[in-house]
Amino acid sequence: MGKYAIFLVLALTFSMLTYSYALRNSIFISEHRTVQSFSYSQAHNIAQSAAMLAINGIRSGDIIYPDTIDEEWEGMNGGYTLEIYQDPDPDNSQVIVQSTGRFYENKDQINGNGVQEVAYTINIGLLIGTTKWDPTFDQALHAEDNIDLSSGNAHIDGDVTMNGQNINFGSGNSTDYKIDGRFDIGPDHSTDDLPYDSADRVKGGEDYIGNLDEKLEYDMPEFPVYSEVWNNGDRNNIDNSQTINASDYDGARIDRIDVGGNNVLTINTGKEGDVSKIIVGEFAIGRELIFEGEGRVEFYVESKFDVGNNSKINDAGDPNQLMLYYRGYDEVKLEDGDDETLTLGGNTIFNGSLYAKEANVKLHGGARIQGNIMTGGDSVEISGDTSAISRLIYAPNAHVEMNGGGNQPAVVSGAVISKSFTANGNSNIVYNPDLDVELPDVQIKNSGYPIAWWN
Repeated sequence: MGKYAIFLVLALTFSMLTYSYALRNSIFISEHRTVQSFSYSQAHNIAQSAAMLAINGIRSGDIIYPDTIDEEWEGMNGGYTLEIYQDPDPDNSQVIVQSTGRFYENKDQINGNGVQEVAYTINIGLLIGTTKWDPTFDQALHAEDNIDLSSGNAHIDGDVTMNGQNINFGSGNSTDYKIDGRFDIGPDHSTDDLPYDSADRVKGGEDYIGNLDEKLEYDMPEFPVYSEVWNNGDRNNIDNSQTINASDYDGARIDRIDVGGNNVLTINTGKEGDVSKIIVGEFAIGRELIFEGEGRVEFYVESKFDVGNNSKINDAGDPNQLMLYYRGYDEVKLEDGDDETLTLGGNTIFNGSLYAKEANVKLHGGARIQGNIMTGGDSVEISGDTSAISRLIYAPNAHVEMNGGGNQPAVVSGAVISKSFTANGNSNIVYNPDLDVELPDVQIKNSGYPIAWWN
């Protein structure tokens, strides 16, 4: 064999050896990457599982933060570390859960003999404190349980929902339907247990009767803390006819506004976008409160709110310009024993929204309110020739009762959220989703530590 042939054989041998080595190396890298991918996937699974254990523990109260938890998880051939703490940023009301999952590629590492560990970290934010109150309501009437439509010409024009199933349609002509919309009961109840003539009392018949997908939860939002509003000292009492600029009283407290007799209080509310917040100890209007301008005024009434017969509150104004918070303490008029009752009657006109912390609310005798009514009390009564054009009557802790007469109907245009509901006589709710009445800018406590973000 010539020397060139020997060189050729050597070159071919070298090439085959190089190719064989490269092939084995490629296979090794591929297998290593497969193992590495599996390892990271396992570490990720451990981190996610540990995070859910932490979230459930926080929600149940079994885990109190701040806390650090480090555990081995032999069944998963790994372990995890949980760091749980409250976000130090005061603008973020959140609990931070940092979950690091570890996967041991050598299972003997649990006993200290291995060397290879793959880790994966997940960060989660859980909401605490409060968020903006923005409830969903797309029905004419909701009650936790017990709806009584048995008396007179009660009629609901819109959908009706309830978490229970106890409804009374009463007796009468089976063609007299009571609900012009859907009727859905709680998910844990059977429509077979409803009154036998329910399909006749719902305009759409049995096709419009069913179950909610889940219970509807309606909680009261946080009532404002007055001390957080009071930052501009005190002002003199107002007790006669006069015109004031709302901006001069923004953040201030007035011990008493008492405009009785034929006196009229006129408030210059400022330009659109202006908001003035005024604390008032006792507030009484005997004749009229007039708003001029396009700004908004929020009254924070401490202990007394009296409106005389035939009084007019913001009669010609936009209801979105007036928000009245009513804390209702010792000097509130008492009715039926110990219940605090805020009463508007005698052809009173009130264009604005009202949030009563604890007082019951009674509208009667020709009262007209255009705006939202909210209360944490246990009773709302709407009687006689009374109408409420409300985007929302929100009283989830209360029995809401409407009592209309033959020629004096009680009418609500909007939506009613209640604990229980009764309609007597000529009483009607007409759902109107197009009412341009803003909900108050209040907060609601977060329940159950909802997840804000996950990465």
